[in-house]
Amino acid sequence: WGYGNIGRLGHGDEVRQVLPKLVEALREVRVVSVVAGFSYSAAVSHTGALNTWGAGSNGLLGHGEEKYHLTPKLVEALREVKVVSTAAGERHSAAVSHTGALYTWGSDEDGQLGHSDRGNQLTPKLVEALREVNVVSVAVGGYAVAVSELGQFYSWGFGDDACLGHGDLDQRSTPTLVQALCAAPTTE
Repeated sequence: WGYGNIGRLGHGDEVRQVLPKLVEALREVRVVSVVAGFSYSAAVSHTGALNTWGAGSNGLLGHGEEKYHLTPKLVEALREVKVVSTAAGERHSAAVSHTGALYTWGSDEDGQLGHSDRGNQLTPKLVEALREVNVVSVAVGGYAVAVSELGQFYSWGFGDDACLGHGDLDQRSTPTLVQALCAAPTTE
């Protein structure tokens, strides 16, 4: 329900819905989680399939193009990956697999995808810097953060206002361990 512009509701139209309405394309799918970005949405099924719909600018949907979709569509690049969680930002997206692999796609204007190269990524791409890390949680915004199964906290992307936690205002184009969170806990 809500504002239906550019298909962000997944009903096959751009109509505003004032009450909850079943997303017919997912009627037979057991959805276990859903996220909503500024102009698009994503749903993870119990089998680990990821469907996205809405605005496709900057490759937000992960379908290899920049057009919008009025109904949910499977992210083909992750067909063989069992997705357990996903995150939706204003300009980029992320997904975590059952093996702890992290994939990102969309705009990389500020390094927020975590790939050393810049530019839009139209399909999900493995974040190589975290290949050996078992990621359990991810969040995206103007920057990105991920937590490992060992409780390690990584951040990257837009660094203004010291939002990355590295003690500076620098942007990071690859995930960087937040050292301030690695200190041994006190026993007070």
